Amino acid sequence: MEAKRKRNNIIAGVLVLAIGAGMVALPRLMKKEEPQTEDTASILSAAAERSSIRTTISGGGTLTDGESTAVTAPHGVEITEFLVKNGDMVEAGQPIATVDMVSVQTALQTMQKNLDYLARQMKLNPGRSGGSTLKAVNAGRVKKVYAKLNDRVLDVIAEHGALAVISLDGLMAVQTKTDSDILPAQNVTVRLPDGKEMPGRVERRLENTITVTLSDNGPVLGDTAEIYNAAGELIGSGELYVHSAWNVTAPEGTVTGIHIKEGVVANANSVIFTLTDVELASDYSKYYEQHLEYEEAMLRLFEISRTGTINADRAGRISGIKDSNIGPVREGGEEYTLVLLNNVPDPPDPRKDPPKNFTNRFAQVAQVRFGTMVVYLQKDKASVGRYDTAGNVALSKCKATKIHSFDGVKFYDFNKQKKTWDEIGPDALTEGDILWFVYDADGVLRWVMRPVQPQPVVSGGGGGAYVEPPFEMFELYETDIAEITPQETVTVEVSIDELDIVSVSEGQSAEITIDALPGRSYTGTVSRIDPNGKNTGGNTRYKVTITIKRDENMLTGMNATAILTVGVTDNVITIPTAALSQRGTRTVVYTAYDPQTRTLSGEREVTIGVSDGETVEITEGLSEGEQVWYTYYETSALPDFFPSGAVETA
Repeated sequence: MEAKRKRNNIIAGVLVLAIGAGMVALPRLMKKEEPQTEDTASILSAAAERSSIRTTISGGGTLTDGESTAVTAPHGVEITEFLVKNGDMVEAGQPIATVDMVSVQTALQTMQKNLDYLARQMKLNPGRSGGSTLKAVNAGRVKKVYAKLNDRVLDVIAEHGALAVISLDGLMAVQTKTDSDILPAQNVTVRLPDGKEMPGRVERRLENTITVTLSDNGPVLGDTAEIYNAAGELIGSGELYVHSAWNVTAPEGTVTGIHIKEGVVANANSVIFTLTDVELASDYSKYYEQHLEYEEAMLRLFEISRTGTINADRAGRISGIKDSNIGPVREGGEEYTLVLLNNVPDPPDPRKDPPKNFTNRFAQVAQVRFGTMVVYLQKDKASVGRYDTAGNVALSKCKATKIHSFDGVKFYDFNKQKKTWDEIGPDALTEGDILWFVYDADGVLRWVMRPVQPQPVVSGGGGGAYVEPPFEMFELYETDIAEITPQETVTVEVSIDELDIVSVSEGQSAEITIDALPGRSYTGTVSRIDPNGKNTGGNTRYKVTITIKRDENMLTGMNATAILTVGVTDNVITIPTAALSQRGTRTVVYTAYDPQTRTLSGEREVTIGVSDGETVEITEGLSEGEQVWYTYYETSALPDFFPSGAVETA
């Protein structure tokens, strides 16, 4: 990166040198013709002075609105009316839509059943103590082992934050502030506390802070290291840390085996610790975590039931409202059956005889997942003499139907031994079950009858007890009904070269100028770096998003330029870039000027360093305070003569 940037600076400088050299020669040539240079050129002077030079990268783009957020409705909650329309501005907490309170109450009742079910499952799956092993997630060098035999895991983590630290990329790092002009990609020497020296590399520089990386084979985590430049000068020091670290942790237990040593590389998937007294409660933990999720969803439903509305969670401009979102919330192209509670009196008891004027359909359970069921439901109605006998389900005549709620539906299972119908819950159903779906005269599903199955519903799995699959009738997804785009910020997306992207980080400041608002500049912050670059012609570029506080004059689509400072070279001798001239392969300046003949003299060769385009560093050839003279053109008129020595172009 540094090489490319420096090359670009030199190219820009050489172009100026050539022009400057032509300007020097021009007065002598013009003496043979009509002298016109006095109207277009001036002779300027500048003193070599100590200053700082910023290394910057820049890119252009257009202003866009900030990232929008979705307004959502919980599954099962129906929208009855939108209170705003697309394009409206809303405040945080403002009602967006009204909801059907029956659907909210139905969701709450179903949610409570879910919580009761999960509570039962936690009681049926108590934790138990046992042993466990921890394995390496990847190969890496062990840099620190904090745990000792018989240590409690939680005690070690409370004190050190991890049981051990493993380096995953083979590098240690040290960060320090420096007044040096050293740039990224330059080599340095890192001296350890025992006097050993190791090669290092400047990974990045942000203002006056540099990060140096070195091999992780040898350096001790936490030691202080000194950094020396190529000239052997101390430029800073700092504490060594692991560049890419895996902090080994565990939820609980006691350390009874340590299978790693500091400094040794651990192989991927190798056992690194053995633990005992670990609570083996995976089922309990699963149900507990789900219980917490349902509690949170229950609180959201309570808030909606209290207000009768879905409210904006932030201020901004509304978009994405569709009339199709009014009514039952649907998703994709799938068919969803949502059976709501109703006040219709119970029909005749189906356990005696199939009721007349009722519609019967065969169904087979295709899939059971926590919160939903998919059944193959026969499209045509079927005649039935008795519900205790299962028929054959013709899948070609069925439609896959996903069901989220069986509220208001009764379930019966035929007990073959007692020849009776037992009432069950929907969580008793399992994949493969053949069922009767019974609809009343209004087309409302009232009963689900499970007859004697043509083959065993479940298998003991070689003598083991059958574990009923978890089943609940409410999914914790929410459906987008609108979007809110914040108006307090705008963003600009710029494209950054692969050699520069390593110098950009999220949170970094950027100076923003906008073509339509001349004379002003704004401060932005890098909010996102797209890790997926786009390669064109052998060069890869990355998209960087910068967020800016919106000014009242900023409009979407305005052209903007972002400038990011990626390095600062402090306390160096500088002169204007325009003062440089080229003589063959030599870069020169002029230290004298004769106003009578308008002739520059006192040619002196100089060596240049970094440049920001207007100012250039002089590393050799000039001392602080010395004067230089150069020709400066105030119009677009440029000489058509260039001295010998080809001008390098990009």
